[in-house]
Amino acid sequence: DPCLFFHANCSVQMISPQNYRQIQLPVEKRMAERIQPYGIHHCGNNLHKIAPIYAELPLAMVDVGWGSDVTAVRTALPDAFLNLLLDPVRMLNAKPAEIAADTEGLLRAAGPLGNIGVCCINMDYGTPDENIYAMVEVVKRYRMSLRDFKL
Repeated sequence: DPCLFFHANCSVQMISPQNYRQIQLPVEKRMAERIQPYGIHHCGNNLHKIAPIYAELPLAMVDVGWGSDVTAVRTALPDAFLNLLLDPVRMLNAKPAEIAADTEGLLRAAGPLGNIGVCCINMDYGTPDENIYAMVEVVKRYRMSLRDFKL
């Protein structure tokens, strides 16, 4: 959605959930209520710790940082679009089969796939095309499964 306001919460992973709730959440609530639709970029590996607090916001979308417990995030944010982030270092160094397994693991953990995206931002020069293709092939396979399910 080109109207989406996407707030970068990269630093939230560096503070406790209690500090987020006390210090940042009141400000973020005011922002989210005024700037709709509202999304959060959370690139850290601990979104599952903050997601129950994020649930107090009117969220349209959340970036789910690599290493976060995707199942717990989906439970806390059942209606938000989850953009599942792959690890750019793994995209650079892993084998295509590992990237395919990573992608499939994220999609399986996310539950129903109607409100899910997969992303690999911040890839370095030299990331093998085969790794990107491996990710895309898994996503395409899951999209076909979803299409078949809806019929």
